[in-house]
Amino acid sequence: MRRKLSDWLHPGAEPEGFDWQVEFAEVFAGETDGSDADGGFDVILANPPYVRQELIRALKPALKKVYPTIYTGTSDLYVFFYGRALQLLSPGGMLAFISSNKWFRANYGAKLRKHFAETTHVTSITDFGDLPVFQGANAYPMIFTAQKDRNTTGGPTTLTAAKSLDPPYPDVAALVREIGTPLPSDALDGSDWSLTDSATATRLTKIRAAGVPLKEYVGERVYRGVTTGFNKAFVIDGVKRAELISQDPNSAEIIKPLAAGKDIRKWNIDRKDKWLIFPRRRININAYPAIKNHLAQWQTELTPRKSGSEEIGRKPGNYKWYEIQDEVAYYAAFDALKIVSTKVSIRPSFTLDGSGSYLGNTAYFLPARENATYLLGLLNSNVFFAYAKRVFVEKQNGWYEVQPKGLEAFPIPNAPTADREAIAKLVRKCLDARGVGCEEWEAEIDGRVATLYGL
Repeated sequence: MRRKLSDWLHPGAEPEGFDWQVEFAEVFAGETDGSDADGGFDVILANPPYVRQELIRALKPALKKVYPTIYTGTSDLYVFFYGRALQLLSPGGMLAFISSNKWFRANYGAKLRKHFAETTHVTSITDFGDLPVFQGANAYPMIFTAQKDRNTTGGPTTLTAAKSLDPPYPDVAALVREIGTPLPSDALDGSDWSLTDSATATRLTKIRAAGVPLKEYVGERVYRGVTTGFNKAFVIDGVKRAELISQDPNSAEIIKPLAAGKDIRKWNIDRKDKWLIFPRRRININAYPAIKNHLAQWQTELTPRKSGSEEIGRKPGNYKWYEIQDEVAYYAAFDALKIVSTKVSIRPSFTLDGSGSYLGNTAYFLPARENATYLLGLLNSNVFFAYAKRVFVEKQNGWYEVQPKGLEAFPIPNAPTADREAIAKLVRKCLDARGVGCEEWEAEIDGRVATLYGL
């Protein structure tokens, strides 16, 4: 029997919503109090739809009400299909899903991971990574099976990390038998899952035990670059900058050098002739008439939309048409020395910036304190790369997406002064060389850092 999305999720958003307990009364016959303590389906198979969270805004209030245990406002739609399946399963019932693997590491999957850890025994995960299982779509698919209710006799979880679509694929059972490996018993505890073999898991455990989280060590959080909501108006080149300053010298006060994520490299920033007009919240725009006139060309596109409206404009919010879209209350930190990184990386790409560059929203930064060059050595090391590949969300072709919480959690050893100074000296050489011909220094950094982590 085919049902609509609203029927499956049953958030009560539509009056004709499907009532599973009524329509399948014989399946839920054990229910007496509205719970699924005794009734439910023995097996649920699903391939939930791939719908991004931005496209389900209207459903979110109802989803929050129906799925409070797993709800996060940034969850893509498929997450709630997992929640619904767990509601509909009988005790001991089996769930088998084909879906995106992103909830394994994404922040929006934390509550769902914790819920599975507390209420099910995960029997098997067959992860295809970025392999083109579905032609024309980068779906990051995996097959996930779990049994409702925790038990200690179900055996280990089998992880199968497919590296190709060669035989025995598409015989998934044969693939699991051939390359599947058991996960450590604590791999799926809580919300922090470690989907890796025992040797790699041990290495990650050593890394995490070696020091205090980066956020605690530095005493600062990781910040994102600026989201303008309409770069066409706010990002300019040097010619336009000179023109605006010639019309009104005050314009120079709010035109900042800009580094986008793709400009940031390991040990240096590839400077481009890009500038950011930065009229922060509550600015007196009349003090900058040339910039006001420049932005007015796109006033319609810059005006915040009303909530729920599909009209032209930037996202709804309490800001003026001429202001930067997001608050960026930490804007003063852009002017100080900072450690910066691109958002999407294939290798660590951190560097120091003391030029006062503002960053685009495809970059992150951490205000630099003492030992900044020592920290930079750790972050650009092979140890951090091993951590990143296991913690951050996987992208296509080996790329990964740096995420603030994971970066803030990276452990920093409180190394002896001599070790910190030795690493810092090597890092300074790499910075001075702007990353060119640094292989020997980088190898020494990697060796010293590995020793600090007991690897």
